Amino acid sequence: MKKYFLAIVFTLTILHLKAQDSLFAGKVNFKFIKPSIEGNVWKPKSYNSELQFNSSESIFFYNKFAMLNGEKEETVLTPQGFGIRALDADIEGYQFYRNFNNEEIFIRIPQKKPLEPVSIEDNWLEINWKIKKGERKILGYSCQRAIGEFRGRIYEVWFTKEIPISSGPWKLFGLPGLILEAKDSKNQIKFIATDVCYPCASDVEIKKRLESKHMTIQGFSKYNDYLMENVESTLKTKLDSLKSINKIDSSIEINLDNKTTKKDVRNKRSYMLEIIYEWEKEAKKKFKN
Repeated sequence: MKKYFLAIVFTLTILHLKAQDSLFAGKVNFKFIKPSIEGNVWKPKSYNSELQFNSSESIFFYNKFAMLNGEKEETVLTPQGFGIRALDADIEGYQFYRNFNNEEIFIRIPQKKPLEPVSIEDNWLEINWKIKKGERKILGYSCQRAIGEFRGRIYEVWFTKEIPISSGPWKLFGLPGLILEAKDSKNQIKFIATDVCYPCASDVEIKKRLESKHMTIQGFSKYNDYLMENVESTLKTKLDSLKSINKIDSSIEINLDNKTTKKDVRNKRSYMLEIIYEWEKEAKKKFKN
């Protein structure tokens, strides 16, 4: 009898947790604006994006094929030859998964030819928000203003306690309500909610996705800083393989001489979502002392 009683209690607990999850579940569509490089010029680009959440987890994604506005891969002719402008997108897209119970955050970077998709284990980094005066309505929800700094950018956000979930778009989180709008002080990054469904069931499975190529955030920061070297190295490996089986002209070569400099990295970072990481800040402090 005791075993049956424990089984019933366990079942009721699971049902309670599921009911709680559905009560605090929802999704928000965002217009996401960030710099994108076109040729050698950085320009603002708008992306369709979506946040889905429940009481313990959230996932934010963009650049899924289904979310693109008719963009396609194309061949680009240059004085030096030709290249392929690859889409930074695939079926699964960019994903930012957060588990509040375990304090986990995992990221998925989509395939961009010739590179394979990458998954990243990020650091759980609290944002020191300061709630400021000011109220406004966003899509019918009463919102409050807050300011916080995250990896080199200062964000002004608007959050609503009417959706008591400590989540938000991308990696922004940690307020007593859902973040519906955010922009950085340089006016380069913006998240603008365009539609809210709450409470409503998720139509995707909220879970972390691990790829065969998996990194820590520290490893990925270096990999991304020197992305062109990674692209060229991957292409050279594939080219050498094709040459070895006489599938391609052996005289074709890839130029590996144009190395990314530290100045190039600094310039690129100034347009990225994350300008400086916490371990880099610590290294700078130690150097000054």
